[in-house]
Amino acid sequence: SLSNQPNPFSEVTQISYRLDTERLVSLHIYDATGRKVTTLLDENLQTAGQHQVKFDGRDLPNGIYFSVLQAGSFQETQKMIIAR
Repeated sequence: SLSNQPNPFSEVTQISYRLDTERLVSLHIYDATGRKVTTLLDENLQTAGQHQVKFDGRDLPNGIYFSVLQAGSFQETQKMIIAR
């Protein structure tokens, strides 16, 4: 399952997820209006197991963001909050 710690965060958060099998993984960050603000992974081949990716949001304004993980046909969304 997709999660991030800390949440809310002021600068950097760690996004964590687990894969059951080797997959091509994409991880994008969107703002509350649905605009993509960054791509952290773009169809990277990853092994089964636990994975972590750092997201640096210090250049973004305060607000609600969504991390969207795509792994094969699986997709999951996690709400994140930047608060300073």
